[in-house]
Amino acid sequence: MTLPIIVAHRGNSNYFVENSFEAIFTAIHNKVEYIEIDLRQTKDGQIIISHDNSLRRIFKKKGVISSLTHKEILDLCSDGTEVLTLDYIIKLLNGKTKFFFEIKNTCNEFLVLKKLEELNCKDYIIGSFFIEKLKNIRKQNRFVNLCHMSLIPKLDLISDFKKYNIKYVSIGDSFLFTKKTHQKYVDNNIKDIVFTINSLKKCNKYIKFGVFGITTDIPFEIADHYKKLNADSLLINNLKPQKKIITKN
Repeated sequence: MTLPIIVAHRGNSNYFVENSFEAIFTAIHNKVEYIEIDLRQTKDGQIIISHDNSLRRIFKKKGVISSLTHKEILDLCSDGTEVLTLDYIIKLLNGKTKFFFEIKNTCNEFLVLKKLEELNCKDYIIGSFFIEKLKNIRKQNRFVNLCHMSLIPKLDLISDFKKYNIKYVSIGDSFLFTKKTHQKYVDNNIKDIVFTINSLKKCNKYIKFGVFGITTDIPFEIADHYKKLNADSLLINNLKPQKKIITKN
């Protein structure tokens, strides 16, 4: 049985603060295929790992990342609040996992690509909801893996995906994502990843579809589910009656 790859959404974010070191490290320890982390840019060009541009929800501080320098953010978080940078994560974990970097709207795609190349990042996909950012990256680098992200399927963009060699799509879970939609991507050699799948029922649905991957906040539970499915599949195969081979004397 071929099962979808597991992409840990902002790390192991159901149990730890999203995009935190604990969330990322524990997801790696569970041996998921990809860790998805969000990239934001500070006023002075440092790349911070954060989903929100605002510091309020996760950092519990007032301020906006894109309007502050890296030092100003560190000063705001001098009480010990963790502020991770792209440089830190790559230097610490390069080669230990595969990364899915989502470039947010306030983040410069050229700067991200330059940093990844300078740090010799080993295995990664760059994703974005903004296709122009992906096109810009492709013009700079012919080989990097790119993924277009959208809440609903954007089949009208398939011609752009082919032109700019965008091999992956990441699509939101909804009634609009159907088996027929999946087949359309397969027919065009595009690997589809669906987000954010946080129940085994939904997981089973997309396993039946045959999608390439699922993004989830519960990578531990999904990985355990896969182990049980593989064990059941092995048991069923072992219980199948074997054909007798009749030999003539």
